[in-house]
Amino acid sequence: MKGTPWRAWGVRRRIVVTTAASTLVGMAVLVALTALVLDRTVDNNVRSLLADRADAVASAVVTEDGTLRTSAAGEPSDEVAWVFDATGTQVHGPSGSPLDDEAHTLGTVNQATTRETDDWILLADPLPAGAGTVVVGASLDPYESTRDAALLASAVVGVLVVAAVTTMTAWTVTRALRPVASMARSAAAWSERDLDRRFELGPPHDEITELGEVLDRLLARVSRALLAEQRLTAELAHELRTPLTVVRAEAELGATEPGVSAATRERLDRIVAATDHLTGVVDSLLSAARGAASGDVRTPVNDVIQLAVRGPALPASSVAIVVETAPELLVATPADVALRALTPLLVNALEHGRDRVLVRPQARGEWVAIDVEDDGDGVPADLVDAVFTPGVRSEGSAGAGLGLPLARRIARASGGDVVLDPDDRARFVLTLPRA
Repeated sequence: MKGTPWRAWGVRRRIVVTTAASTLVGMAVLVALTALVLDRTVDNNVRSLLADRADAVASAVVTEDGTLRTSAAGEPSDEVAWVFDATGTQVHGPSGSPLDDEAHTLGTVNQATTRETDDWILLADPLPAGAGTVVVGASLDPYESTRDAALLASAVVGVLVVAAVTTMTAWTVTRALRPVASMARSAAAWSERDLDRRFELGPPHDEITELGEVLDRLLARVSRALLAEQRLTAELAHELRTPLTVVRAEAELGATEPGVSAATRERLDRIVAATDHLTGVVDSLLSAARGAASGDVRTPVNDVIQLAVRGPALPASSVAIVVETAPELLVATPADVALRALTPLLVNALEHGRDRVLVRPQARGEWVAIDVEDDGDGVPADLVDAVFTPGVRSEGSAGAGLGLPLARRIARASGGDVVLDPDDRARFVLTLPRA
């Protein structure tokens, strides 16, 4: 948590932390007020008790004519009560007590006085008609023990309340936000692969259903935009096929005419090769625009890998391609479409690998994953989030930055995907629906 900015926290975390902090502050204030009230109550009770004791002692030692009794019969029974005459001489009370010195200092006061000493509180109260002074005392230990126990109980209750409120808040917020998180994940998945799906929560009557309606409208808008893009791509690709065919045919005819020099024939052969490359790109665009996943298609993964490894689209390279076989795996994608999704990954791996490229197919639930891993340095850290953006390429790359985005687009049009392994930036994973 240290150094994590507040805005980087999730909503649930912020609400729970805010509630816990607010409850903790509130309970701390409540405990502090309880302590203050207890102190005031204890002080008032002790003073009231001492005043009653002083009155009782005074009534016992003062005669009807206002003089002090000196006989033993008038001795007050309280062990912490002293009576002093007008000169400050002790007339009644204990002797040898640790409080004697304090009591004697209070024996000559002419107004009610209290003093705390050694967990005791003393009250000096002048007797009627100036007959002297009575001093009574009370121990604070019982009161302080009761106060401390009450404060401890208040603190424990406060901690339990904070824990209970925090737990209830976390549980309530988690339940309240769970549909939001689920809807966000579903909307993200549908926007990538299944634009026909909708939440359809009905007329909005709370925040969740209102969010569902907004997401449904957003998904519909994204669906319309992507369908329009697919139609435009398909139309452009279709229109490009005819001129490319004408260019290729003219180049081939020109290369076969008599009297054509070797240099001209070489140029025409390069035109034919470039036209073949463009034709492959057009076919890939058409496949991506149409979508190609089908439950009736059963294509062996090994066949797709072999076609890609031996295909003419791969550049000449000294890097070895190692293929792990999986003869039992079938995908619900036509071979030519799967081939166009896999080939750019191999081209990228051959360009950045040093000695070896590993192609490993494996089953992952309802999907077939084909790992394409090279032994190079991997995608630079600053390009991890943009590697599938058209036109983005690493420094020194000879490509145009279009192969990986096109591979992902074809795979997604087929119901699969192409991702960069987050644990290994030199491994791309092509997933296709399993047949």
